Order: sequence, then structure tokens, then C-alpha cells
Amino acid sequence: MNWLELNKSHLSLSLFPKEDITSRLPHLVGALAAQIAAGSPAAASKLNTSFCSLSATMRSRVVVDPDGDVLLQPCQDQEPSPSDRPDNIEILVSWKPLSLASSVFRDGPFKQGIEHHKKSSPNEPYEMPMKWDDGDALILLARIVHFKLADISDTPTAVELEKLMYLCDKYDCIDILKCFGILWIRALLRKYDDMEDQPIDDLCRLLVFAYVVDLWTEFTAIAWKIFLFHKGPFEPPGKDNSKINVLGNHRLVRHDLARKIALMF
Repeated sequence: MNWLELNKSHLSLSLFPKEDITSRLPHLVGALAAQIAAGSPAAASKLNTSFCSLSATMRSRVVVDPDGDVLLQPCQDQEPSPSDRPDNIEILVSWKPLSLASSVFRDGPFKQGIEHHKKSSPNEPYEMPMKWDDGDALILLARIVHFKLADISDTPTAVELEKLMYLCDKYDCIDILKCFGILWIRALLRKYDDMEDQPIDDLCRLLVFAYVVDLWTEFTAIAWKIFLFHKGPFEPPGKDNSKINVLGNHRLVRHDLARKIALMF
């Protein structure tokens, strides 16, 4: 029988079978953290920070390359959520495609870590913690650099593209998004054309995506669509009553450019 024993000093888990707790662990830890926080915030904080290491032994593996030599392990290191956690996974990939796509993976600590691991444990994949990285975006990035075309969605959402854009900017591999980006944007714009109300927030996300990836034809088409379908005043960035406020607060957009875009309309 599965049982859970909690006392003041420690959390003890005895779990049989292991698969049953894999999906329940986020819910258990989230509930326990809330209970502990009521009496001891320090204990709750300790429980939260240990969540990544605890869940690492129960990760679901996503195989991008069956012969891969690296396990990417995203862990956002945040408070456990009552919903399913996208970072409770590990992604089996090959080092070579990652290094060809990204100078960050090719040089520095990542390269040193995998070279040392190959000498000490050549038959085991190198476990690479990816703190603060979104799990779904990391899977999509891995599939792109490994040319797993059949596993890549034809129409990811604007939010998913935004997360992928952040990841590619972080790891200096924006250029790999050019071809896919054109197809994704055009597919989403066709989808939006069939909607009664145009999703202005998503259009703003796509506008930033096109700007960062340097897709100027798509950038122009999105900007024109925002101009046509935005309802209400176009306030400069910083005004909460403007739906295009996302442009002024976006981390990957220069503030002066955001102001020019807003005032241009």
C-alpha cells in the first residue's frame, strides 16, 4: 500500500509502484508546502527548493534521439504547482546537433561538462540541468535541431512560439527559427482570419517573434493586421488600458522601438 508520513522534521515517502506517484508528486508536494507554510515558512521553502532533485528520479523521458548522449533536464525551480509540471521530464538528445546550432552549447561550461563526463562515464548520457527553461519549448527546440520534422507541430500557439523565442535567444540559436517561423506565422494568421475577433495579444506576440527572428515580410503583415483590428486607443507602452502594452514590456524588444511602434499606429 502507498503511504505518506509527514512529521515536523522530515518528509518520508514509501511508494509502490513508482509509476503511481510520478503523476501525483506535484500535487502532493504542492499540498504539503501549503500546509507547512502555515506553521513554518522556512520548512515550506526547503521543501520547494528540494522539489527538483526529488522529481529528478521520477522524470518522464522524451526521446528525440535514441542514440543520444545528453539528457536535458529542465527544472524551473519554482513553487510546486497543482497542475502537471512541464519540467518533470528529461529529453534524450545528441550533443553534436546542439553544438552545431548553438554557440552556447558548443563552448564554455556545457562543453567542458560533457567532455569530462565522456571520460569518466562513456556509456551513460550526460545529465544536463536546464534551470529556468520551459520543458515544452526545450522539446520543440531539440526536435528542430535534430530535424525531427514529423514530431514538430504545424501550428504551435503564439504563447508557445514566445517561449521558444526566449529559449533560442538565450542559447544564441535564433537563426534556426527562420524557415519554421515563416510557416508558423502564416498558418496562425490564416487561423486568425477565420475568427470573429482577432486575438490582439497573440498578434503582438507574433509581431515580437517576427521582429526577433528577423522576418520582416511577416512583421509587416502582422503589424497591418493589428492596425486594422485593434479596438480602442493605441496608447504608448506603459498604459494598462492598451492591449498592445505587451510590446512595451517585452524583454526582447528595445524600449525605444516599442514606443515608435505604438506611436506609429
